[in-house]
Amino acid sequence: MSIPSGKTFAWAALGLAILLAPWPAGSVGPVAFHGLAVLVALAAVALGLSNPGPLPRAALPFLIGLLAWSAWVFVQMIPLPASWIALASPQAYHLHVQALAAAILPERPIPISLTPALTRQELIKLATFTLAFAVTAKISAEPRLRTRLAGILFAAAGAVAVFGLGLKLGGLAFAWLPARHHVGPAIGPFANHNHFADFVAAPALVGLSLLQHRSNGLKLMVVSALAIMGLALFASGSRAGLLAAGGGLACYLLTGKTRTRLGWAGFSVLALSAFAPKLPSAWLARVQEDFFSVRWPIWNSALLMSGDFPWTGAGAGSFAAVEPAYSLLQLPVAAGHAHCDYLEWLAEAGAPVLLVAAFTFAWGLAALAGGFRSEDRLTRGALAGVAILLGHGLVDFSFHVPAVALAAAVLLGLAVSGPPAATPPVSNPRRPDPGATC
Repeated sequence: MSIPSGKTFAWAALGLAILLAPWPAGSVGPVAFHGLAVLVALAAVALGLSNPGPLPRAALPFLIGLLAWSAWVFVQMIPLPASWIALASPQAYHLHVQALAAAILPERPIPISLTPALTRQELIKLATFTLAFAVTAKISAEPRLRTRLAGILFAAAGAVAVFGLGLKLGGLAFAWLPARHHVGPAIGPFANHNHFADFVAAPALVGLSLLQHRSNGLKLMVVSALAIMGLALFASGSRAGLLAAGGGLACYLLTGKTRTRLGWAGFSVLALSAFAPKLPSAWLARVQEDFFSVRWPIWNSALLMSGDFPWTGAGAGSFAAVEPAYSLLQLPVAAGHAHCDYLEWLAEAGAPVLLVAAFTFAWGLAALAGGFRSEDRLTRGALAGVAILLGHGLVDFSFHVPAVALAAAVLLGLAVSGPPAATPPVSNPRRPDPGATC
C-alpha cells in the first residue's frame, strides 16, 4: 500500500528539522530557529492537505495542555488596559510604571509580560513544538513512516555523539560556538554538557527498536551507534544526565521480556562498574558543591519571583531579565535559566496555567503507562526517552533548549501513536458437562 505524498513530504520536512536542530545555528540562534519553525509548519500544512484524519486519542490530553499553554503565552504579550494588569498582577503593573518612570493612565494598554519581545520568541518555539508533536503523532499512524522517523531521530543523536566524542578526545577548542545558553563544559554542538547528554540519551533507546530489522548490516550499525552514544554520554560528565539516563534504561529493561531483563541489567551494572569505579564518592562531593553554590540560590530566586507573580507569571522567556532583582546570593555565573524547568515555568507562566498543563500531561502519561508493558520496542523506547527528559528537568533547563525540546515532542508523538499494550487473555470458566451427575 503506497503512502500518500502529503505524509511523505511531512515526514521529510520534520526529519530535516530534527537533523538540523542540534547544531549551533539551530539550537542557539533565534533567527535560525525560525527556519526550523518554517520546516515544521510546512510539514503540518502538507499533512493537513493530505486529509490525514483525526489524531490518536492518546495525543489529546497532551495537545490540550500545549494549546492551553500557548494560548496563555499569547495573552501575556497582548497589551491590555492598565487597570486590568493592576488587578491581575500588581507587581507587573508596578514594574511597568518603574520602567516608564511615570504613572500609567488606566486606559493605556500594557502587556502582562515584562519582556514582550522574548515572550513572542517563546510563543514561536512553543507553537513549533506543538506542531511537531501533532505531526509526529499523525504520520506515525503509518508504521513505515513511524520507523523512519525514529531512525532519523536516532541518527541525529548518533551524529551528535560522534562529533562530541571526537572533539572531547581530540581536545579541540570550542571558541567557535555562538551565543551560549549557559557557561559550562561545552561538548559537541552544544554549549553545555547536560544538554548534550539529554539529546544523546533520550533517543538512544528508540534505536533498540531498529534491532528488529532483518538486515544484519543495519543491526551492526545500530549496535555500533549505541556503543558510541554510551561512550559519549560518559564522556560528557553530566551527572544528572547519567542518572536520568540510568532511570530511563531501568524503565525500559524492567518492562521487557523476562528472559532479557537480567542479562541487560547485568550488562548495565558491569558497564557502570568498569567506567566509573569511584563514581559515588566523586559525584556526591561535586553534587553538594554544585547544589549550594549554584542551584539553590537560583531556585530561591525563582521561588521569590513566582511569589510576586503567582497568577499571571512574569512572562514567558523573562526569567533571565527579572531574576537579578530577586537574587539574594552572589552567583558565580549569570542565571539565564532556573536550572529547573518546572520552577522556571512557575515563575514565567504562573500557577494556574502550570496546574492545567500538569493535570493534562499527568492524565496523558497515566494513559500511556501501559505502553511500558507493550511488546512494541519503539513505544517503550520513546516513553523511556520522555522519562529521561522529565527527570533531568528537575535539576536543569533542558526543555528550554530548542533541540532537546524538539526531540521530546517527537518522542512523545512516537509514544502516543504506538499500538496499545496487549491485555492478558481472561480464561473462561470451565463449563460443566450437561451429562454429568452429582
